[in-house]
Amino acid sequence: MKRGDTQETGPIERHNHPLQHHVRFAASSPSLARYISGYHGYVIDTAPGARSEETFFPAWAVICFQISGERWAMRIGGRRFDPIPGASLFGPTTYAGFAEFGAGVMIGAGITPCGWARLIGRDASTLTDQIVPLSTLFGDRAAALHAEIIGARGFDDQIAVLERFLLARLTESAPEPPEIFEIQQLLADPAIGWVEQASAALGMPGWKFARLCRRYFGFPPKRLIRRARFIRTMMKLHENPALGWTDLLDPAYHDQSHFIRDCRDFFGMTPGQILARTQPVGATSMAERTRVLGAPVQVLQR
Repeated sequence: MKRGDTQETGPIERHNHPLQHHVRFAASSPSLARYISGYHGYVIDTAPGARSEETFFPAWAVICFQISGERWAMRIGGRRFDPIPGASLFGPTTYAGFAEFGAGVMIGAGITPCGWARLIGRDASTLTDQIVPLSTLFGDRAAALHAEIIGARGFDDQIAVLERFLLARLTESAPEPPEIFEIQQLLADPAIGWVEQASAALGMPGWKFARLCRRYFGFPPKRLIRRARFIRTMMKLHENPALGWTDLLDPAYHDQSHFIRDCRDFFGMTPGQILARTQPVGATSMAERTRVLGAPVQVLQR
């Protein structure tokens, strides 16, 4: 499907049943630290047929495996992916993801731009804001990996299986261009608010900066920098709900209306609407991710 296409399957069935959930994160081994932003596991326990929807911030790529349970779906921008394949790749995103889910278990790994170069290898701009079967990239190895993960006992063993696969994949690939890590770190720097700043800090011609961003990050530099400053500001609003927006806006924003335009672009709603959403799984996820990995969302991790 092209951007703007939708695959409709009807409204979400909402039930007044309590949703219990458990979220875990784990760091990768040192050999994969530059390539994997962390491992995650979600356990959702709710009544059969009950569905929930939560919003997740734009991110780098993610590999996901559904271990058990009912179908999971996702809307990203104007696209709907329903159901999400049992073994899937989420490409880099600049639109929020609206996740729809019932009871079940899912684990996964965040893939940094350096990891994209080594573990995926495709032009990232061809898979932005998309979810595709993992077999699209790994062929029959994806199904074998999925089966081995399902057969493992618990989160730690499942992650060990996935890590062995990724380490093997790493040894099969050539070293990534060193500029990718520099750009990755720069985009997480709150002092960088404009493309010109980033290009000057890198000492890199604008054309090369743009080419590397599209190839390994999925988007032009301006889009990536806008995404980073938007997420930084939203994190501040989440952490300091009693403070006014003026005190929390990223310095690169001219005024509140500038920020609101970004909210509508990335999320399709206003800041107030975003903050008013009930997000029990998302709130737990951000808190636990900060505790284990040092940042509430993947894009801000350094």
